Amino acid sequence: MGAATALVMAYVCVGYTATAAANAKRLQNAEYRFSVAFPRELRVCNAMSGAQIHGFYVHLGGDCQAPSGDPAQRAISVYAYFNTIFASTPEEGISGLCRGGVPDAGVETGTLGFPGRRSAGCHARLDDGSIVVYVVAQAGRWPESEPSPLDTPYINYTAALRTTQATKDEDLAMFGAVLSSVQIGE
Repeated sequence: MGAATALVMAYVCVGYTATAAANAKRLQNAEYRFSVAFPRELRVCNAMSGAQIHGFYVHLGGDCQAPSGDPAQRAISVYAYFNTIFASTPEEGISGLCRGGVPDAGVETGTLGFPGRRSAGCHARLDDGSIVVYVVAQAGRWPESEPSPLDTPYINYTAALRTTQATKDEDLAMFGAVLSSVQIGE
C-alpha cells in the first residue's frame, strides 16, 4: 500500500470512528473480560461454541442466519478463548490463522491492533476470492489452581474480517473502528 493510500485509509478510519462512536452499541463478555462496540444499525450475533459465548459477530448485509460458507458473505467478529495452545506471544497465537491463502491481499495490517495491547495481524486471499484479516492480542494470568506452562498469557483475543475486493476499503474502515472500540480487562 502506498503512502497516499495509507493516508486516505487513515482519514477514512478516523472519520468513520468519530461517526460510529456516537451510533454504537457496546456489548460485554464477562467471562473473557472484554467489551466491544458495533454500529447500532447492524444486528449483532453471539459467537458460540456449544452453549458458551466466546464473543460477537455481525454479517455485513445479512443477519445471524446468513450462510457462513458464502464467499460474498462479509463479516466482522471479535471473540476470545482460553490459551490452550499456550502461545506465548500474539505472533504465535495468529500463526495458523492465515494459512492456506495467498498472503498478499492488498491489506495493510500493521495499523490494526487491540487498543493498548501488543497485537499481531495477518491477511490472505482465499481460493474463493474472499479476503480474510485477523488480529490477535493476549491478556491475563492463569488462575493459581491451573498452573501455566511457561507462564503464557491466559486468554487469546481475536478480531476477524471477511470481505471482498469490491468492499475491502469500506469494510476495513468499519473493522478498524470496531477493533479500536475493544476494551480488555485484566
